[in-house]
Amino acid sequence: MKKLLPVLLAAGMILSMFVLPTSAEAGSDGKTEVVKAETPPTIDGEIDEMWEFANEVYVAKFGSNIYPATSTEKAHRKNPVATAKVRFMWDKTHIYALARVFDRTPNGSASKANPEDCDIDSVDFQISENNDENASMRDDTVGKDNKLPGNGIFNVNINGKVTGWGGVWFADNGSEKVVGAAKKTDYGYIIEIAIPLQTMTATEGDIIGMEIQVNDNQNGTGRTAIRQWSCDECLGHSNTKYLGKLDLAKASTTKVPFEDETDIQTETEPVSTKKPETSPKNTDKPDSTSAPAGTSAPGDTSGKTTGTVPADKDSNAGVIAAVAVIAVAVIAVVAVIIVKKNREKTE
Repeated sequence: MKKLLPVLLAAGMILSMFVLPTSAEAGSDGKTEVVKAETPPTIDGEIDEMWEFANEVYVAKFGSNIYPATSTEKAHRKNPVATAKVRFMWDKTHIYALARVFDRTPNGSASKANPEDCDIDSVDFQISENNDENASMRDDTVGKDNKLPGNGIFNVNINGKVTGWGGVWFADNGSEKVVGAAKKTDYGYIIEIAIPLQTMTATEGDIIGMEIQVNDNQNGTGRTAIRQWSCDECLGHSNTKYLGKLDLAKASTTKVPFEDETDIQTETEPVSTKKPETSPKNTDKPDSTSAPAGTSAPGDTSGKTTGTVPADKDSNAGVIAAVAVIAVAVIAVVAVIIVKKNREKTE
């Protein structure tokens, strides 16, 4: 009996470490800590070493062009839908992002009539510098380009083209432009973007509103499915209250390893965790106003990173946690009984 006790205790410790979840998927609540960049990353579609120190969020919640999702959109979700792992960094003048997009059917063109920018495989970055939680992302009364200070939506597609809403970023007024780049990989593609801040000088502790949206063209005709980071079925471009939060933090010396995975799993629709208070009706998409893009290098990956989309964790985390707690409790009870019996024998 005495020999069995340490074995049971060790088993309980191991189980609690590896089975019992200690935290949700990073950033799954639509919030993440963003480390400061000591030097700016090169926006070229390559993964610079500095990205290893940035936290990573998983973009896997289903979005919809119109809420609620149509039957056609839901049908496309039965196929593998592209997702992304995204990292952010900041300095006093920019927000930087790196997205690894896991896409089984990468498409750099759309055959539908009059395709929009988001009909090509791409990633949208929707930003509110001042973290205004109840404002429109664009104001049609001031023209086609959004002139709302500090609010913008930027699309970088698989070919490295940058487009979007955001008059202060794209206007020919001498202001610094948004720069983006892309590179095709064996698992999908990489997107990088540098967004110059227009209304603020960033400092540690600032909160910036952000949504990430992956546009998936599954069959070559146009966008068929959407993944978002912060909010299920929400349209961040309709109102800033649907955006997630970037918490600007100090530089880090702790590495966050890139997962080395080799296949993409088919994702089914995850359990919704957050719904709009009202049904957004805005179906606008970013216009085609172009901005100078950084160098784009489509082609085979150099093998730096490979990966897949892990199965959705929000829907089964509770079950795993419950099973783990019960198992640990059983082991603890057995251990107590053994100790009690040993004491009775010695007495």
